[in-house]
Order: sequence, then C-alpha cells, then structure tokens
Amino acid sequence: MITWKTYILIAIPLILSTITTPILGVVDTMVIGHLLNPAFIGGVAISVTIFNTLYWLFGFLRVSTTGMVAQAFGRDNSHDQKLAFWRPLLLAVVMGFIFIILQQVILMVATIIMKADATVWLYAKQYFSIRIWVAPFALAMYVIIGWLIGAKQVRATLLLQLYMNILNIILCIVFVIICHMEIRGVALATVVAEITAPLIGLYLLKSQQLLTGWQKLRAEVFDRQVVQTMLRLNSDFFIRTACLLTAFTLFTSIGSSMSVDILAANTILFQLHFVFAYFFDGLANASSIYIGNAVGSNNKKLYEQTIRISFWWSFGLAIVLSALFYFLGPVILASFTNIEAIYQLTLQYQMWLVLFPLVGFWALMLSGIFSGATMIAPIRNSHIWSLISYLLALVICLPLWGNDGLWFAFILFTFGRSLFLAIYQPRLKKLFI
Repeated sequence: MITWKTYILIAIPLILSTITTPILGVVDTMVIGHLLNPAFIGGVAISVTIFNTLYWLFGFLRVSTTGMVAQAFGRDNSHDQKLAFWRPLLLAVVMGFIFIILQQVILMVATIIMKADATVWLYAKQYFSIRIWVAPFALAMYVIIGWLIGAKQVRATLLLQLYMNILNIILCIVFVIICHMEIRGVALATVVAEITAPLIGLYLLKSQQLLTGWQKLRAEVFDRQVVQTMLRLNSDFFIRTACLLTAFTLFTSIGSSMSVDILAANTILFQLHFVFAYFFDGLANASSIYIGNAVGSNNKKLYEQTIRISFWWSFGLAIVLSALFYFLGPVILASFTNIEAIYQLTLQYQMWLVLFPLVGFWALMLSGIFSGATMIAPIRNSHIWSLISYLLALVICLPLWGNDGLWFAFILFTFGRSLFLAIYQPRLKKLFI
C-alpha cells in the first residue's frame, strides 16, 4: 500500500541524496567562477561533460540495479538480491579499467568533438588527467547506490551520498581557495571522494550479506544466457543515455564555439538545470521502488496508486521550482560569478531555465516508473525521437536566434522526452495479470 505520506517520506531522503550530486557541480562552478577567468569555468564545463558522457553511458548500472533489486524484494528472493548486485558490479569495475586504458583515445575524440579555446582545453585536460584514474570506483558507486535504493535502504543511501558530495565540496574549497590549486584542486577533491565513498558503501553492504557466499554465486553470476539478457536490457538504456549525452555535448560544444563568455554563462545555467533535474530524480527513485515492488508482487492497485501520486507530487514540484527561479533567479545567478559580463548573459537567458521544470517533469518521472518496471525500450525510443527533434530545431533555430536558438532546441528536446514517453505509458498495464 502507498499513500501520499509514505511516498513523500521515501522520496524526501532520496531527493536529499541525489541533489547533492548537482550541488557539487554548482559549488565547483561557484568556486572557479570567482577566480576572474572565464576559461576556468569553460575548462570545468568541458571536462565534466567528458566524464558525464563516460559515466552516464553506464547509468543503467544504477537504474537497472534499482529495478531488479526492487523486484527481487517484491518476490522476497534473497538469492536474486545478491545476483542483482554482483553482476553489474563486475561490469562496472571492468569498464572502469577500460576507461583508464583508453584515456588518451577518449581525450583525443573529445578534442575533435568539442571545439574550444586552447586555454580552455588546457584546463580541461588538467582536470581529466587526474580524475580518470578513479573510474572503477565511480562506476562501482552507481551499483552500490542502485542496490541501496532498490532495497529501500534510504537512510544509508542518503548518508553515503551526503558523505561523498560534502567531502568533495569541502576539499574543493580547501584545495582551490586556500591551497590555490585551481583546476587541479577541483579534480583532486573529486578523486578523494570517489575513492572513499564506494569503500564505505561496501562496508554498509556487509550487513546485507551481499559480500558472502561468492563461491555459490559465481557460476550464476557468469551464466552466459543471464548475462546476455542483462546486457540486452541495459543496451536500451545505453542508447537512451547516448541520446541524452549527445544533446548535452552538442549544447556545450555549440556554446563553446560562440565565445568563452557564452560557454561560461551556459555552464552556470546548465548546472542549475541539473539541480532541477535531480530534484525530480529523487521522486523518480521513489516511484521506481514502488513500481518495482508492484511488478514483482503483481499488484496492479499499487501500480495505479504510484502513477497517480507520482504525477501530482512531480507537477507540484515543477510549479514551485519554476516560480522560485523566476523570482529569485537574479540573486541565485549573482552568487555564481563576480564577472559582470557573464552575469548579464545568465540573466539574458534565465527564462529558458524557468521553462525547464514545466516541460520536463513528467519525462523525468516516467523514466523512473519505466525503469522500476524494467521496461527500458520505451525510454530508448522516446529519447531517439526527442533527439531527432532537437537536431532539427538546431538546424532551423541556431542561424536565426543564436544562443536563444540553442536553448529553444534544448527545451524542445526536454518536452519531447515527456511527450514521446507518455505515449508508451498504457503499455505498463500489460505487465499485470
């Protein structure tokens, strides 16, 4: 059974845990934004885009783990709960080491795709060359968080996320402001947090007995048919994330080709966009848990209640966020930089960000609902169609409106994610007998 109260009691700590991730980017941008050099902001923007591309392509490690674990708990099957942890964890570690091996290739490809000032790229490469070495830890963290969310270990999820991101923020301030390490300080702060957090997460999981009985599980973990099924399921989410990251990367790349100031202003606004998105992500995680439980226990009533409650909470949150940024936007934006030209540019494009929660809230919520049901193909398809709309809008609007055209195309992409995914919503009912 789910009520408005039980839903929000699960959602609030999940929101608090997820919101620390974009707040980290906000603090990094604020710290760098007060060093009186727009190239610093641009360097952070490009390097973070590279890591977002690498890591988010494997975001299914968290999302699919949450759905699988929630369904395993719905069936009350402890064996499946363990398998839902070990399979994605091994994939995460292997891919992390592949990233390290291919780091020069990754950097070369990024240089070709994203055109930017030579000074901006100098700072971006400094950041990248430090942070890439902890890729296995960063990807393992996705699996740990995904398992904890699916198991409704909300308190542990919150504490772990808060630890990682608060430590990162504190070290960023110390290394950059006090130690004057600039871009290297931002990267080093992230490295320390990304190494220690998953280690603490593994310690927390000891109480769940996930780290015992490996000998009995090993054959099933490496079962070819099951692994192929998992990869096939996750390939849909991989394509979805590739579409999302293509849109994000194009946004950053096009902005960087306009000017360093435009890149800096767009970076500030885009960091706030992530804050808005992660608010909804916290709600989506709560919905994913309940939908997973509903599918695992074949409870259609729980499914219907979750859909209804999810919509109204996310719609209300969209109204609140848009209203707050409409009235308080200038004050919020002023805290990011004391470079007047960049501040004025952020004000010029502020209204596009006011629109984002209103056009995107249902897309973000439905992604959590479909993920909890482990129906990823509709998410994949909706992002493909949204990306096509985005590309067409760029071709038409960029020559006419410049950076406003870039923002219009992105808002259209966001609205498309809501529209196209909503079309698939009736298919969810077919999961229940």
